[in-house]
Amino acid sequence: MGNIRLIEGDTVDLTEDQIRKAFEANLGILEEGLEYIDSEVQIGTGRIDTLAIDEKNRPVFIEYKKVGEFDKDALIQLMDYLSWFTKDEAHISHLEKHIKKKKPDMDKISSEIRLICVVSDVEDRVKNACYVISNPTQIWTYTTIKDEGGDILIIPRIELDNIEREFVISEEVSEDEMLKEYSLLSPLYQELKSFILSLGDVDSYMTGRNPRFRRRTGRVFATAWFTRKWISLELFVGKGAIESERFTYWKSGESDWGYVHLTPKEGIDEETKTWIKKAWENGGASS
Repeated sequence: MGNIRLIEGDTVDLTEDQIRKAFEANLGILEEGLEYIDSEVQIGTGRIDTLAIDEKNRPVFIEYKKVGEFDKDALIQLMDYLSWFTKDEAHISHLEKHIKKKKPDMDKISSEIRLICVVSDVEDRVKNACYVISNPTQIWTYTTIKDEGGDILIIPRIELDNIEREFVISEEVSEDEMLKEYSLLSPLYQELKSFILSLGDVDSYMTGRNPRFRRRTGRVFATAWFTRKWISLELFVGKGAIESERFTYWKSGESDWGYVHLTPKEGIDEETKTWIKKAWENGGASS
């Protein structure tokens, strides 16, 4: 651990535009692999502050609020945005065209929309309401400080992440269809699946567009997501069980789940196999 020092500084009130630009320049702070697409995107019911896409090709709507609690009116605004896309499939197509116009090499865009809210504060009732939203939702809070050198520091902190929940995705594909779509990743996935099944007492099935693995005597312990360049393998290893820069925990380390990226070039090494086995063991434990 490096030196620990106190910083004396005044809090600073920033405009939503200043907050947006700061985060757009550093989206990786919110999530590894998050790609910027566009700003202030106009839709039928309002304007999306930042449009991004995650490593699973899901559109991500990022909304910012300046100092003042993220209240029920802001939540209603977000619900209004989502309703515009659920009411008419043509709106999703319009969004996909907009993304591909900005990123012509982008693969198939998922129809599942994620929400990220960046706010200075949030009411507990609003936080509870966000947790039951069917779409994957995160809330980040932040503080702003002007340091001794005059620089303004924005310090983000995750407050809510409902990503561990089981989401119902309307688009269903078979494993063969998935492997055909991601043919370059097919040998890697077959190696992965073969190793997981070799552990025994494992069922493999598809939910939406991702394979899942569960213990017949327990719970789901691994899921795989296909991206353009790698397979994102999510594992139920247990909070704090793994200390490696390659493995990333959800909820900034406050979750039993985390993920590792698997590439065709690197394959599945012994360290990854150890993590998979750990998740397999946890999947068989009584809940």
